[in-house]
Amino acid sequence: MQIEIISIGTELLQGFVINTNAYFLSQKLAQQHYTVAAHIVLPDDKNTLATQLLQSWNRCQLVITTGGLGETMDDCTQAVFEKIFTLKPVALANRVGDVPGFLFQEGNKLLFALPGVPKEMEVMFAEEVLPLLQQRCPPNSTRYSRTLIIGQISEQTINQKLVETAAVDSRVAVGIYPSLGLVQLHFLAIGAAKQELLGWVEQRMAPIKQAFATYLLPPDIAELSLALQQAFLQTKQTLAFAESCTSGALACLATKWPGASAFFIASVVAYSNEAKTQFLQVQPKLIEE
Repeated sequence: MQIEIISIGTELLQGFVINTNAYFLSQKLAQQHYTVAAHIVLPDDKNTLATQLLQSWNRCQLVITTGGLGETMDDCTQAVFEKIFTLKPVALANRVGDVPGFLFQEGNKLLFALPGVPKEMEVMFAEEVLPLLQQRCPPNSTRYSRTLIIGQISEQTINQKLVETAAVDSRVAVGIYPSLGLVQLHFLAIGAAKQELLGWVEQRMAPIKQAFATYLLPPDIAELSLALQQAFLQTKQTLAFAESCTSGALACLATKWPGASAFFIASVVAYSNEAKTQFLQVQPKLIEE
């Protein structure tokens, strides 16, 4: 099933607004075993919208648009729909805002037009779109995914091991997503039977888990700060900071999660040289060096 998400709004292309709608829709669709093929961002321009919407409609079974349904002078999506579709749409209730959404259907092809305001779009998707989608266009495959998070190992080193073990199971797609201090590996298999997919993914992950066993974050922990807290709680050790240029950032990370008071004592932020000498007993000569 070909699925595309079209985000409409010149403000998205100019960087005035972050496109959280496409992220939300892709995440929720994946959870329901739908795979999105493309994200498209379009300006509030009638000609561009008409051309691109028709192209997506012709090649996809499912299209979801967000934005451009309002009544302000730059919103023109509704006028474009009226121009390119002879179909009479089904109105979708907007429990949060004033602007309704729409469903256009032709045979087994669906186009959902949703408002661009994230809160309105999210509620409408959950209450209106998803039930209709599951009823009229159920997924034709099953997805199974797992995530491994590895700390303090370079992306290149992990990638080398992934390449070396690629023959273990080529039916599993692997995504590598590095961030500061962490590399997230996403393993995805798509097929018919969940139990079979689970076996494929676990087999593909096995050599990676073995190679980096001591650097893996626990399955239910996605951030180093939480892993740090768990380590201190398990070992019954305590932690305190003396900070300067970090301006309390380390203390903020250490106390990000509930229960931090069980291991975190305090942090002294001494920014001026005088404060470092007075509160932390740092020798003036050392500061000068």
